[in-house]
Amino acid sequence: MMTTKNGAAVLAAIALTATASAHLAAQRPEAGSAAEGYAVVNSDAVALTGVTLIDGRGGPARRGRTVVIEGSRITIVGADGAVDIPAGAEVMDLAGHTVIPGMIGLHNHLFYTAAGGRSAQLTFSAPRLYLGSGVTTVRTTGSRQPYAELNLKAEIEAGRTPGPRIHITAPYITAGGGMSGMTMLESPEQARRFVRYWAAEGATWLKAYTNIRTEELTAAIDEAHAQGIKVTGHLCSISFTEAVALGIDNIEHGLATNSDYSTGRGRDECPQSLWDDATSIDVNGPEAQATFQAMIDAGVAMTSTLAVYELFIQGRPTRDARSLEAMAPAVREDYLAAKAQIDEIGPLPGGVPDRDGLREGVLRCRRCAGLGRGPDRERRRTARLRRPAQLRAAVRSRVRTPRGDRDPERERGPGAGSLRRSGNRRSREDRRPSRNER
Repeated sequence: MMTTKNGAAVLAAIALTATASAHLAAQRPEAGSAAEGYAVVNSDAVALTGVTLIDGRGGPARRGRTVVIEGSRITIVGADGAVDIPAGAEVMDLAGHTVIPGMIGLHNHLFYTAAGGRSAQLTFSAPRLYLGSGVTTVRTTGSRQPYAELNLKAEIEAGRTPGPRIHITAPYITAGGGMSGMTMLESPEQARRFVRYWAAEGATWLKAYTNIRTEELTAAIDEAHAQGIKVTGHLCSISFTEAVALGIDNIEHGLATNSDYSTGRGRDECPQSLWDDATSIDVNGPEAQATFQAMIDAGVAMTSTLAVYELFIQGRPTRDARSLEAMAPAVREDYLAAKAQIDEIGPLPGGVPDRDGLREGVLRCRRCAGLGRGPDRERRRTARLRRPAQLRAAVRSRVRTPRGDRDPERERGPGAGSLRRSGNRRSREDRRPSRNER
C-alpha cells in the first residue's frame, strides 16, 4: 500500500487498490528509489478513518467511513468505530478528506504541446501529475517517443519510479507523406509489419491518424487483432461508420472528427470542411443517431475529449486560475494571447486542428486569422496584421504575477492579434536524468 506526498494522496492511494491487478504487487516502492521518496505510506496494511467516501457506483457520498487496505486490496469499508482494524495496521486519521476510486484515463499522453511552438516529452513530470490528480491508469493515445514510454512503464512496474499503470499505444500511423514524426504507411504489408513489431515491443494499442487509407487501416486492424492488441483512431479520411465496418475498437474525440457528414467526400479523403460539416448537424437527428447505432451495434466505444475542443471555441471560460498559476510566465503569456485570438475569430474554419493539443490549434488559428466569413473578413485580416504588439502588451499587463489581483477568468483579450512563434524558446521539462543517463 502506498500513498503520496500530494494533497490528492488519499485519492491516489485508494485508486491503486480499487483497481488492483497482477501488476500492483510490483508497484511497491524499491528501497532508495524515486518511488520510495514519493510515498509517505508504504505499509502492508493501513486504515483510513474519518473519510468521506464516494464509491463510484452512483450513490450519495458517505461520511465518517473507515477504509482498510491490505496488500493490494481494499478489504473492509464501514462506518467509523464499526470496523475491526487489523493488528499492526497503520491508522491515518483523514477527517476532512474525500476518497474516490482511482480515475482511469482513456485518452492521455506522456508528451506536451503548447502555445508558442513548445513541445516536450514529460517522462518525469507526467506520471507524477497523473497520480497527484488521482489518475491511476492511463492509455497513451499516441506516442512520439515510444521507447521513453515503454521504459517508463517498466520502471513504474518495477517500483523504481512513481506513476500510474500505463497502457502503451504505438507511434501514430497515417498516410499522405510529408515531414512528420508519424509513421507514413504506404502499403498493407508495411502496416502488418509495423503492428507485429510494436506488439512484440509491448504496445497494446495502435492509433490511426487523420489521413490513414482504407487498405492500410484494414491490414493494421486485422494484424492487431491477430496479435491480441486493439486499434483506435483520430479519424477524418475514414469516417466513423467506415471504421466500424473495418473492425476498429475505439474512436477518439467525438463527432467533430466524423466525416460521415461531409457530402461529396471522395474515398480516403479528409475534407477541409470537416469541422463545419460535423458541427452543423443535429446531434439528436438521424445522421448522428445512425453513427451512434452503428458503433453500439459493433461494441465500439467513443472517447470524447470535450475539454480539449473547448479550447478552440469562442468565448469559453478556459482561463482557470490554478492552471495559469502553474504555467511558466512565457507559456502563460503565449497561451492567453492564443485564447484572445481564438475568442476574436471564433470557431476555426477549414476543419479541426490537425494535432492533439493547443499548440497546433493555435498555429492553425494563426494561419486562418482573418479568413472568417461575411463582411468582417477584411477587418479581421487587417486587425491581425496591425495589432500584434498591442495584443501581447495587453496580455503582459494583465498577467503581471500568478497571484495578481485580477481574476484571470474574467480577463478578455483586446481583439485579434497576430501570434508569433517563440523561436527556440521552449518550456523546459522538469525531469531528472535517470541513473543510466547520468
